[in-house]
Amino acid sequence: MIQIFAVRNYLKTCNTPYVARSSCSDAVELDELIDTMAGGRTTLTKPDITGCLQLFVEEVVKLVADGKHVKTPLGAYYLSASGKMETKNQPFTPGEGTHDHELTLHFRTNKSVEAEIKSKARWERTENVDMSAAVIDRISVVGGAAGESAHPGSTVKLEGRRMKFDPADNTCGLFLENGTESVRVTAYPDIAPSKVIAILPADLKTGTYDLVLVTKANGKDAKEGYLDEPLVVA
Repeated sequence: MIQIFAVRNYLKTCNTPYVARSSCSDAVELDELIDTMAGGRTTLTKPDITGCLQLFVEEVVKLVADGKHVKTPLGAYYLSASGKMETKNQPFTPGEGTHDHELTLHFRTNKSVEAEIKSKARWERTENVDMSAAVIDRISVVGGAAGESAHPGSTVKLEGRRMKFDPADNTCGLFLENGTESVRVTAYPDIAPSKVIAILPADLKTGTYDLVLVTKANGKDAKEGYLDEPLVVA
C-alpha cells in the first residue's frame, strides 16, 4: 500500500503550504516475484519463469543497444544521444572529451498498463517522520503549576530533541499558529538541543495555539517539529 504524507512547501512558485509526497510500503525482490508468478494461474515452473525473464533481459539489452525501439507489455525501451558538437561531422564520443556526449536509456510506460495500475492503486494517509526535525515532548510555564495556562509575556520551557536553532535566523524558532496567523517568538534566554526557554510576546492575543519549532539541522533546509497538544494562552 502506498504511504501518502504531507511535507511543508518551500517553493515560492506554489501557494499551498503543504505538498503531497509518497513512499512505498515494501520492496519485492525478483525471487519473490518469481515465487508469486509460479504460484498463480500457470503451469510454468520457477525455473521456466527464471529462464524466460533472463532471456527477455538479454534480448532487450541486445536490441536496444543495436538502436532498436523495443516495445514490451510494460512499455518501450530506447536510447537517445545528447551533447554538443563543434562541427556538423564531429564524431560522437560518449565518455570522452569535454562536449558532454552521452547515451541515455529511456523507458516509456505502456499507457494502458499505467492506467490499470492507477485504477487498482491502494493507499493510506500517514504522517511523515523526519529524523532530522525537532521533536517537542512537552511545554511548561516557568514558575507556574503543572498544567497552568500561559499568558502574554510568559516564559515557557520546551523539552524535546534536536531543538537547537539560530535565533538570528528569522525563518527559525518557535512559531505560534492559530489558523489565521503565525507569530514568531523572538526572545530566547536559552537554546539547547533538549531544552528551549522562550518568552512569549507581551502583545500575544489570548487563545489556543499550535506550536511549531523550525530548525535547520544542516544549516540550510528548514525542518518543523510539532507539539501534539495545543498551547492555551489566557
